[in-house]
Amino acid sequence: MKFLHKYELCSGQLINKSKSGFIISPKASLARCSIVQRCTGFSPKSLPLNYLGVPLYLGKKKTTLFDDLILKIRSKLVGWQRSLLSPGGRLILIKHVLQSMSVYLFMALDPPSTILKKMDGLFANFFWGEDGDKKKFHWLKWKSIYLPTKEGGLGC
Repeated sequence: MKFLHKYELCSGQLINKSKSGFIISPKASLARCSIVQRCTGFSPKSLPLNYLGVPLYLGKKKTTLFDDLILKIRSKLVGWQRSLLSPGGRLILIKHVLQSMSVYLFMALDPPSTILKKMDGLFANFFWGEDGDKKKFHWLKWKSIYLPTKEGGLGC
């Protein structure tokens, strides 16, 4: 295709056809899809898919769109040894590492409240601790810990 070739010449960047794809209406015929595939050399894709770390989807927002974020947060928590960290150290990790992981995605998509509750639960369980499947006693509500220090919270 001429315009893609011109783009490559002007930018100095090569298009990786194995990473590129196209989305076509589900109502389009298979013949039309194969024509586009043959002309571009790209493979057909379907929604939802991730583009630059943000899910592209059609229709109502689903919590499954945020599964990658929850998985990344859980994998960070597994790697940290809670018992070796003071409460202040755990709070710093929550405030500056875990909460910052969602900033980019939340700038692009407004998360459902269930995702925010799930993240709050993960943060609270890491802060207060767990013994296997049993959660330790939470001495304060997580919402009160979130308050600014001037209002009696810990400033999360």
